[in-house]
Amino acid sequence: MPMQLRKIVNIFFMFLSAFIFTSSIAFSQTSYSTEIPPEIAVKLRVFPIKNYEPQLKSELRAPDVWEVVLNVVANDKDTQSSIMKSYREEGYAKLQWANLWNNRCKDVWRLLSDNYHLPISSSYFPLLLSKEENCSCELSGEILLQFDGINDDGVALIERLEKLYDGDDFIGWLHELRIVIRLLENFELDEHKGIWETREKVMKIAPLDNLHKVLKGETLYSLSVLYKVSIESIQEANGLGESTNISEGSSLIIPYGL
Repeated sequence: MPMQLRKIVNIFFMFLSAFIFTSSIAFSQTSYSTEIPPEIAVKLRVFPIKNYEPQLKSELRAPDVWEVVLNVVANDKDTQSSIMKSYREEGYAKLQWANLWNNRCKDVWRLLSDNYHLPISSSYFPLLLSKEENCSCELSGEILLQFDGINDDGVALIERLEKLYDGDDFIGWLHELRIVIRLLENFELDEHKGIWETREKVMKIAPLDNLHKVLKGETLYSLSVLYKVSIESIQEANGLGESTNISEGSSLIIPYGL
C-alpha cells in the first residue's frame, strides 16, 4: 500500500471514535461486475427485468466501520459517477444480477461473517471476489476467513483486499465494492424467490446443447439459417430486443426444439 494512502487511513482511524457516521452514499454516484456462468444466464431468459426501477428503503443502515474505510480510500467522485451510470443502464441490469447472486447466498455469507466476528459489509465481499466459486455459496464464502482477526485495522483491511483482488485497477474496484454494498443495502430489491427453481425447469426443457458460442463472422441471420429458427426467436431468447449485434466468443441460446 502506498505510504500516503497508509497515512490517510491511519489518521482517519485515530479520529473515528470521535464521530458518529450517519450519512449515506448519494445514489447519483456509482459501478460493478460479477461473472455469471453463461449456461445460467441464458437459461433465465426473462431476467434481468426490463425498465426495472428500484426504490430506496424507508430506513437505511449507516455504513459500518469497514465501509467507512472504503469511503475514505475510494472517494473519487468521477469514478463513482461512472460506476453508478453503468448500474443505471439497461434497467439496472447489473444491479439485478448482483442482487440475484446476493439473495441466493446472503444467508450463508452473513452467517460466515458473524462466525468470524466481521462487520456486516464483509458479507458482500464474496460477491466481487469469488470468481469461479460463484456457483457455490459455501466455497465463495470461504474467502471471508482471510479477513478473520483484522478487526478495526483499516490499513490491514485494504492490504488484504488488494492481496485477494485479481485485476489491474484495484482502486477502481474498491469504488465498485463500496457502491455495490450501498446499493444492495439501501435499495428495496426483489427477492426473486423461485427464480432458481425456474432455472431448473428451463434447463430440463432446453438442454445445454442449444448454447451456441459465436464464431468469427457469424451473424444472427447465419445462425437462423444454421439452426432453422427465426432471427426474432434468437433475439427474444437472448434479450437482444431489435438489435442484431452479436460478439465473437459470446454465448447465445438457440431456441430450437422448444
